[in-house]
Amino acid sequence: MKQYYTGFFTAVCLTTSLFLFIGSQNSQEIEARSLILKGVSGTTSIIGGNISMYNNEGKQTAYLGTTNDGSSWLVLYNDGNIETYNNKGHQTVYLGNDESGGKLSTYDSNGQITAYHGTIGGGGGKISTYNNQGQQTISLGTAINGGGWLQMLNNGHLEIYNDDGRQTAYLGTGINGGGLLKTNNSDGFKTAYLGTGEGGSGHLSTYSNNIKQTGYFGSTKQNNGLAILFNKYGRPYWGTYNKTK
Repeated sequence: MKQYYTGFFTAVCLTTSLFLFIGSQNSQEIEARSLILKGVSGTTSIIGGNISMYNNEGKQTAYLGTTNDGSSWLVLYNDGNIETYNNKGHQTVYLGNDESGGKLSTYDSNGQITAYHGTIGGGGGKISTYNNQGQQTISLGTAINGGGWLQMLNNGHLEIYNDDGRQTAYLGTGINGGGLLKTNNSDGFKTAYLGTGEGGSGHLSTYSNNIKQTGYFGSTKQNNGLAILFNKYGRPYWGTYNKTK
């Protein structure tokens, strides 16, 4: 397909140069109803301001022109694609097809992929983002059963903020590598924590509006159940745990 684009743009450049050369010699405008250029990789046809390109088998591979309403129109046939490169020679955008269907991929200035939007096996859609190490960070798409799914990878997390810019919820990975869900009030102060503790077991903690802990439900170091209530000063005043071996 790159050969098609090379022939296409080469033909356009040659045609433009020819018109400019003749125009400079005669100082007159050149008018033509059609122009057909044949090259090694195919044929380029320019008719009425519309450009069509064909491969050596006579199959159309590209069309660039104007629609009936006056807008521009670009069509690529036979698994055509569009690629852009920066001045370092690194690819920055790919728009085209793969084995599953259409896709759009973007890359950073060094050619490292940053995002993917396209079709996955089974006909569903998928959006993926990547960090500067090429590691996937988010995957949003259609599951095998037809439902939606969202994945956050490499310590990914989800944050929600209110109108005042204060965080109200956090869902992600904690410092110890376990999962956690934290909620805050409208002032941004923690109200509840549900997640994994330092020992690897889960616990639930609640807090009052003066940032004092009010309750704890979790496990002891011996893996027994534990429940503690705190007074308004954040001091424990009642607790119980399962002593059964």
